[in-house]
This record gives sequence, structure tokens and C-alpha cells, in this order.
Amino acid sequence: MYRYLICIIVSIICVGCSTKLTTSGSQVKLISETNKTQCNSIAVVTGSSSVGASTGHNAENAMNEARNKAANIGGNALQVIDVSTTESSSTVIGEAFNCKL
Repeated sequence: MYRYLICIIVSIICVGCSTKLTTSGSQVKLISETNKTQCNSIAVVTGSSSVGASTGHNAENAMNEARNKAANIGGNALQVIDVSTTESSSTVIGEAFNCKL
């Protein structure tokens, strides 16, 4: 019973630590090399996570963080440059763009 309670508490904490996609972050589109012809580069952004309940959760949190950061600096598009995932963390590196979408 005690282990069950601990598992529930840890799960709640992990869910509470997830990186939510902001309203502006949700407007950031993922683009490829060929889609950026009418875009202006803004900056390279990085998103990372090591608090997720799984590798997939960490990767999603890292991508959300990168998209949120792109939006915060005026970007409306993100080209993923690199994704690095281990058993305990994920990192997304991308270039933020302002595009005529």
C-alpha cells in the first residue's frame, strides 16, 4: 500500500513538471530546410528535459520548450537541427525563424 501511494505521488509530481506548450508556442510551425526560403533566421534555441516519466515524455517536453523559446523571441517557425535522447533526458536544438507562412 505504501509503495502504491509513493508511485501516485511521484506520478503527480512528474506530470506537474511537464513543459506545457504556451499559446504562442503552439503557433510555431516545424519547418524543413526546403521550407525556409521565405524566412528570416532569428536565433538558435535549445529545449531540454530530464523530469519526464519516460523518454518520450522528456522528448515532448524538450520540443515544447524549444517551440516556446522560439515564440518568445518572435519566431513563428522552428527548424530542428538536432535531437539528443538518453534514458534520462532529451535535448532539442533548433533554429527559430520568422516566416511568411
